Amino acid sequence: MIRNADTNAVLVDETTAETSNMIPEGSLAEGVVYRIDVTAIPINGAEADGRTAAKYFALEPAPEPKPEPTEVPEPEPTEVPEPEPTEVPGPGPRTEPTPDIWAVPLDASADPLQIEQLQLVLERWGWLTLAGGEFSAQRGVLDQVTLQAVLDFQLFVNEQYAGVSGRPLVLLDLALENPAIQPDTLKLIMNDQMVEIFKP
Repeated sequence: MIRNADTNAVLVDETTAETSNMIPEGSLAEGVVYRIDVTAIPINGAEADGRTAAKYFALEPAPEPKPEPTEVPEPEPTEVPEPEPTEVPGPGPRTEPTPDIWAVPLDASADPLQIEQLQLVLERWGWLTLAGGEFSAQRGVLDQVTLQAVLDFQLFVNEQYAGVSGRPLVLLDLALENPAIQPDTLKLIMNDQMVEIFKP
């Protein structure tokens, strides 16, 4: 199945016994991100027995033609006046590079705004809720509901995708007094590649 990742509109929904399938390029637009879902169904099995994986892709715009080089005439030599000496200002104050907040483990002592950013993505993917109530996570707090949601996410990713990437996520240890979410999990959840992993 191929769908527009922004509008969720389904463009292609086909079942095939082949190992590949052709999609008319004319039906896809440049610059639009598409999501392709492929379900592998075992021989003599039903669709419910299959495993589904999702990938994102987009058609790159055709490169613009390069202009032909034009001959630039040599300028006539002109007398260059001697520059007046000017005072050179000293170097300005040094600015430190902005640290990557998702490159260090996150625990209960982290900035509540950073914890809330993580919670909002997990909520959008269906791994937890911030709507209030008995099973809701507390906004901006790395509480037990949030930690359990992260662990459930890690277990799902390791089961579904670790065989593809070859590197499973480091699991949370909820038995610790102050469990910390490791950078591999944080960067996957807060990725900027439009990869979304919804709760099944």
